[in-house]
Amino acid sequence: MAIPMPSVGAASRTPALWSVGLVGFLARGGFLLILLPMLALPSPVSLSVLIGPDLVDANGLSARVAALLLLAGGLVVLALAGGLAIAALADVAAFDGGLSATGVGVPSRARRPTARLVAGLLALQLVAALPLLVALVPTVVVMAGVVRQEVLLPSDQSLPLAWRVIEGTWPWLVLVGVTALLATHIYSVVGRDLLARDAGLLPPATRSSVAGRVLAAAGALFRRPLRAVAASVVVWALGILGAILAAALIALGWTIVQVVYLSPPAGATLLATVAAWSAAAAGTAVLVSLLGAALVVLGATAAMRSALLTRAALGGRGLA
Repeated sequence: MAIPMPSVGAASRTPALWSVGLVGFLARGGFLLILLPMLALPSPVSLSVLIGPDLVDANGLSARVAALLLLAGGLVVLALAGGLAIAALADVAAFDGGLSATGVGVPSRARRPTARLVAGLLALQLVAALPLLVALVPTVVVMAGVVRQEVLLPSDQSLPLAWRVIEGTWPWLVLVGVTALLATHIYSVVGRDLLARDAGLLPPATRSSVAGRVLAAAGALFRRPLRAVAASVVVWALGILGAILAAALIALGWTIVQVVYLSPPAGATLLATVAAWSAAAAGTAVLVSLLGAALVVLGATAAMRSALLTRAALGGRGLA
């Protein structure tokens, strides 16, 4: 008997799965995609004003700034751990919901997700991200050097700083992209095998520890590897297209709001005041509408990506 597979079409027509997919996307750092179109990168002068005049000293970063960076790093680590735990819960809901949307019940999921399952998915995410972390360290170092060089001695002032940094670090950025694809592939394949075993769709692992369960599920990487890799590439392409569309919608809404709010009123009359407030309200409504449309796009693409990955990871598997 073949394992029941979620339908991509059913996932694309199920708003509940969109919300689950959106939660997982945002928890893994997708909220940055929403904020970036509305944020401007600070200049060195504005950073100095924000942090203080003692940004650097004769030995480099001042002790106060180094302590602030250390504190910020600790907060980022805590936020990352919390985000990955929320993403693991979202993955359980997406896996079960994808099957339910196709009319398939999950045999062993009449209860809530166990702490062991969430811990296993969280550990798997951290292990799968190790190549990405290894690639990020030299990339950040090289990027910091390019930024410093461009600030002190710009190579081409006609180009934005961000584009000049990309030009100077593109091989490292490609490396980060490849390792990110590898991390996604490992987690999608092994994680769905782990979910299927916990749900009773596959025989349980012989070892009950979290590490034993993850290692037992890791064998899924070697079953139909080309099909799973192809699915990861398709999923990444779908995710990039959805992200570009969502970012474009948010950027358009933010541009409209800026134009409306920064435009001076036509005069000091009551009519001009009413017109200004009406334009501000209309611009805000447009921004909210476009932001909502962007979230729908992100949630729908995340649901379809989850269904695609599940089909690729578990397709053709039989029950013992």
